[in-house]
Amino acid sequence: MHAPMRFSTDTLPARTRTEAWRALYGREILNVALDPVGERPFACSFSAHAAGRIAFVRGETSGAVFAKTPDLAGGDELLLIVHGGRHGAVEQCGRRAELAPGDAALLHSAELGRSIHPHGVDFLNIRLPGAELAERLPGVHDRLARALPAATPVLMLLARYTRLIGELPPGPGIGDAVADHICDLAVLALGALPNPSHRASAGAARLALVKADIRRNTWRPELSIGWAAARQGISAVYLRKLFAAEGSSFADFTLAVRLDQTRERLCDPAWQHRTIAMLAFEAGFGDISYFNRCFRRRFGMTPSEARAEA
Repeated sequence: MHAPMRFSTDTLPARTRTEAWRALYGREILNVALDPVGERPFACSFSAHAAGRIAFVRGETSGAVFAKTPDLAGGDELLLIVHGGRHGAVEQCGRRAELAPGDAALLHSAELGRSIHPHGVDFLNIRLPGAELAERLPGVHDRLARALPAATPVLMLLARYTRLIGELPPGPGIGDAVADHICDLAVLALGALPNPSHRASAGAARLALVKADIRRNTWRPELSIGWAAARQGISAVYLRKLFAAEGSSFADFTLAVRLDQTRERLCDPAWQHRTIAMLAFEAGFGDISYFNRCFRRRFGMTPSEARAEA
């Protein structure tokens, strides 16, 4: 994963905004034309993320029509548009799909077409490898410019997963895994017949969301497998199976996160004013003796020794 590329027209004069957008987003990222709609000056901001063979862009724009014109059409990429504004539409291959808030639609880079958002839009655009999806999803071209309802569970998971990935710090080694998950979820969302590998990847993406939620909420006394599952709209039984599939459990993962967080703070000068007991309670431990035993078992030293060593 690379650091995201960010763009905003807020600091640009109104007369230069459209051309600046065309030069960066229009030509460098999606290769599309722009025709602003409405009386107000064009405005847009976005954050673009690259992960292996896919890329996704999240942002917002004022009213506009984006078009694949004859001079810009080409390549073999698919674009999944998740429309977050008021009424919109897409057109391609002689079809037109009306989009309600949260609906999605698929477009192809080599086909002429338009994405129409007269009232502005909060958008998520995911660029996907066309050949790969065509191989895994026969008839993918028949799905171009057809509305995918916002309530589609896998589409909701895909949108949440990209948001989670977008919040992670850049770093090596995860780009290909992220690309695999996003491609798998896109295939499922677009109507592929489920198979074990697709289900496994969807489960991995769901488990990644749960783990991120646990890391943010270890301090909560109500943190439990039922609480974590309910926040993701799944059952505790299903969540247990996801952890078991990787040879772990909810309790083991949560304990490890709490211990790791506590050790990190013990070694951080910014937390030196906190006692060890305070750090343990803040990480979610209710029993200091239990915390000390678990800490020594995991790290081979006592919390006091870890702080002194740091």
